[in-house]
Amino acid sequence: MTQRRILAAILLVMVFDGFLDATYTWRGGSQPLAWSAPLTLVVSFLTFVWYRRDSDQYGYRRSLGLNIAIILLTPVAMPYYLLRSRPSGQKLRALLKCVGFAVLIVLSAALGMVLSGHPL
Repeated sequence: MTQRRILAAILLVMVFDGFLDATYTWRGGSQPLAWSAPLTLVVSFLTFVWYRRDSDQYGYRRSLGLNIAIILLTPVAMPYYLLRSRPSGQKLRALLKCVGFAVLIVLSAALGMVLSGHPL
C-alpha cells in the first residue's frame, strides 16, 4: 500500500466514523465503544504505517519513544517528526501539508455525518 493510499484509507475511516456518529446521535445515543475503539485503532495503525514508510523513505532513524508518541499523541508527535525528518527548506511545506491533512480529516468526518442523512 502506497503512502497516498494509506492517507486515503484514513480519510475513508473518518467518513465511516462520522456516518456512525451521526446515526447514533440521531437515535438519541452515542457511538458505542464497540465501534469507536476499533476505528480509533485502525486510524492509529494506518498513521503508524504511514510514518514507518515515510521515515524509511527519508532515512530517519525511528526511536521507541517517537514510535509510541506517533500512536498515542499524533497531533503533537507528527509535527515534531516532520520537523526532525525533513531537510532544511522542506520543513514548513511538510507542516503545512500536515495541517491541510488534519483539516481533511475533520471534513471527512463531517462528510460522513452529512451522508448519514440524519439531522444533527
